[in-house]
Amino acid sequence: MDKRAPPNGPLKAFSFHGRILVIVCLFTLPLGIYFTVEERFFEPGFYPIIVLALPATVCALGLFVLGCLVFRCFGLRVLNPTDPGNEALPGDEPSEEETLLASLQRLSDALRPHDSHWAGALAALHDEAAAEFASGAPVSRRYQVARKIERLFGGMGSLNDIEMPGECQRLHTELFARVQSVLRVYWRALGRPSHTAQVAPLPVGTTVRLIPGTTRYFERGESPVVVADTPAVRSQTWRVVRYDGPDITNMPSYLVQHDDTFMTARHEALELLSHT
Repeated sequence: MDKRAPPNGPLKAFSFHGRILVIVCLFTLPLGIYFTVEERFFEPGFYPIIVLALPATVCALGLFVLGCLVFRCFGLRVLNPTDPGNEALPGDEPSEEETLLASLQRLSDALRPHDSHWAGALAALHDEAAAEFASGAPVSRRYQVARKIERLFGGMGSLNDIEMPGECQRLHTELFARVQSVLRVYWRALGRPSHTAQVAPLPVGTTVRLIPGTTRYFERGESPVVVADTPAVRSQTWRVVRYDGPDITNMPSYLVQHDDTFMTARHEALELLSHT
């Protein structure tokens, strides 16, 4: 399939919302200031633009910065992250969205010789996500795209269910980590509960007890799973067998074991009994 070259022009580095902001700042505001000030403070006639160039430029820059801050509060992007001119410079950290797109592309390319179906599915999701990110779509829409990518890692018939060579397995694990990271960013941007305090993860082998009434984990449908308040729950002891990293709320999460039962539990749902 032929790929068309990206549109050329000074506005290509901006998203749709960014282009509107630039046009307003560069044209509407300076012209408004020029004609308003000329009419009120000067005799009728024409004056060199240089007379009002400095105050108009300062006001335009101020409006642009203010507009960027307002857009950011609403989860709208000003710059186009897919434009080559906005790629991270050496030493700069790429955004969570950029690392997700790169991870999608790497796994798609690596899988192509082994499984063209899944390689194509990943490529299609990459293009969909890139278009949403570049358009400056609201956080709620980008969040749904990230959830769509997360559904690749479901149960039967999902990406978890196919045979992969070693390098593809590594990229598969990397992609899952990237999409979880993006979801945490969007979750917080949507105003949902998120933890910023540093919490030291519990060591493997730590003995714990579930705390009734706390949230053990969040389902992918966002519903919280709450620890039941029963005599059995209050008496059981569990052992931490794996640290699974932060959950969508940025709370440390673990795999815990009681006899032959394993389950996921967040840090706040565990009462520390003893270390190993």
